[in-house]
Amino acid sequence: MTLYFKTFLATLSIFICIHKISFGQGTSKVISESWQILRTQLVRRADLAKQFAQILSQNKNVGTSLISQLNKDAADMSRTSNSNDTLSNTMVTDIHNHNDSLSILVKKGFDMLRADKTFVATNELQDVFMQLEGAENRIYIAIKDFNEACKNIKRQDLCFAMPWGETELNSDKNN
Repeated sequence: MTLYFKTFLATLSIFICIHKISFGQGTSKVISESWQILRTQLVRRADLAKQFAQILSQNKNVGTSLISQLNKDAADMSRTSNSNDTLSNTMVTDIHNHNDSLSILVKKGFDMLRADKTFVATNELQDVFMQLEGAENRIYIAIKDFNEACKNIKRQDLCFAMPWGETELNSDKNN
């Protein structure tokens, strides 16, 4: 091979390596940005769950075990979401499980309040529920966006299972 051809190949190899490095940084940036949005919403939901637990504690008919579990799961959600650990499948699974557990506990708390005929909904409770509903919607959208970013760079291992029983097939049909 001629010197020019070897130089050309070396230059091309360097260009490809630089492109791969910068492409990798760009894709991790996309996931990082999507993750920051999702994390913010998850932490917000955990904070709202703690506020709801405080409201529940004012009702004599709500057991302390539900309130304790709600506070514990909200704290676990915040701790896991705010972890500085590298985002991994295990971390995603833990967050998904905390999110599901919070949904179940909030529903149980709400059902207990509805069953209590003497309970009168306060403005504070209504405000927390409106904010929880908004957080749920934002989390759902953030999960879909995060999963899309992961799929685009072939990191399906980081994808969250979709809430509410939505399957991959159903979510792909809507695109």
